Amino acid sequence: MFLRWFLGCAFFLSSFACLAMGPRARWETSPDVPGLRLAYSAEICRPLSLEHFPEDVFPVLQMHPSASGVTFATFASFERIANIRTNGACLVILSGYVKPKVERLGFESERIISTTITVKDIIQNCEEMRAVTLVNMSMDSDEFFSIPDAAPDVEVIEHHSVLANAVLYKIFEREGYLCRRLQVPVADRDAIYAQSGFKSVQFRAVRKPDDVPEAGLEVLKVPSRETLAEAAARLHAVRGGLGCFKSQNALYFRVRDNFIKTARETIYIDDERFSDFNIAAKSQLQYKIFGFPAGTSMKELVKTLEALNFVAIPSRIVNLKDLAIVFVSAPQPPDAFRYQTSVGMIQIVELEKRVFNRKENSMVAPAPSGQGRQSNAKGKGKGVATPPPPASSSLNLPRPVAPLLPNPYAGRVEALEAQMEAMKGDVDTLKKDNLDTKQKLSEISDNQNRGFRDLLEAISEIRASMPSSPSTFAHSPPSKVSPATKHQKV
Repeated sequence: MFLRWFLGCAFFLSSFACLAMGPRARWETSPDVPGLRLAYSAEICRPLSLEHFPEDVFPVLQMHPSASGVTFATFASFERIANIRTNGACLVILSGYVKPKVERLGFESERIISTTITVKDIIQNCEEMRAVTLVNMSMDSDEFFSIPDAAPDVEVIEHHSVLANAVLYKIFEREGYLCRRLQVPVADRDAIYAQSGFKSVQFRAVRKPDDVPEAGLEVLKVPSRETLAEAAARLHAVRGGLGCFKSQNALYFRVRDNFIKTARETIYIDDERFSDFNIAAKSQLQYKIFGFPAGTSMKELVKTLEALNFVAIPSRIVNLKDLAIVFVSAPQPPDAFRYQTSVGMIQIVELEKRVFNRKENSMVAPAPSGQGRQSNAKGKGKGVATPPPPASSSLNLPRPVAPLLPNPYAGRVEALEAQMEAMKGDVDTLKKDNLDTKQKLSEISDNQNRGFRDLLEAISEIRASMPSSPSTFAHSPPSKVSPATKHQKV
């Protein structure tokens, strides 16, 4: 599971400017190019033989038996000098938690320390927290470097093996706090939660708004103006407690399901919402109850729910004219959703879950991009803020009680269906007429062909029956010419 580790120390932000992009110093120092340096020498304890902590870092290539001081080295460079043991105090700083790899090179466990230190990047001119492995190269154990005793904040983490079993992601800033994502085994969840809130460091699961509640625990809202550290110290003695966490406007306390009653008795002293009937109930389902008269007290409401055998915890009462709407949470649904009481009918309606419309989100820290959950989510991309959809009023009466209005489109739908049926019948009729027409045209064509054949046969028979005789040609008469034209004088 993913946990988000919040550090309530906003003044650390300026020290972690190395998270910005740009050229950075190399891990190890070479004779020509300087590398990283120790930012604070107090983070490592020098041996008693050294009067002062060595400020300068010598190049790892200059390692020899007479070397003394501190050097940064990559693991590849360290493998080349692994057989060297120095006469004086000498410390090699490797990147990351690589203690098992160092032990395989023949180093004793006493020589190796896995820790975190602050390094200085002289190119970026900034400081950064890094996970390192310290290896003492001295032949004498009296010349070993060490680390100071763990502070209470670090003891909280190391006691539950968070660093040993967790996958650590980069530190990032959110809303004025330093945050870090940890991926830990599910079995370690409660052990980590139990330390949430101490020294203003809180552990919270990485969750989406519409995720189901976490299994095995109950989240209780603490009605107090205490700081996170003060509330964690006060509620630490509660049996089954799983630590505190805080949002922008509220303070919360986690508790195991078996100890919900004990936690509520400690947090909600003389609260009229609880009785022996519902104080141990788990809040899983949300309901609205209609029918109570306006002005009903919380104590009367709890007694009525107990009489109805409905285990529920009232959260608030909204008075609307003559009636009140009661919001409750319950571990399981009621036996019935309508009850006849002395004040009239009581109806229980389950609240509809909110639907969050968003695109697919990425799991890249520090936050989903602008194309993630919502367009105005914080991230690398800059989305355009869009107004949320209008929320439906919570004061509407439930559907079973509201009168059903006639559908204004019902008549139109029926008329359209009748028109569709009529059109379908017309189309079928046209198809049938088309088939009949094609059949008649075929018959007419056959009749015409048959008539032409009969006519040709009759003509042939007539020609065959006529006698054969010579043909006589008639001479045309001479043309008539007028006498005036015939006897024309020249």
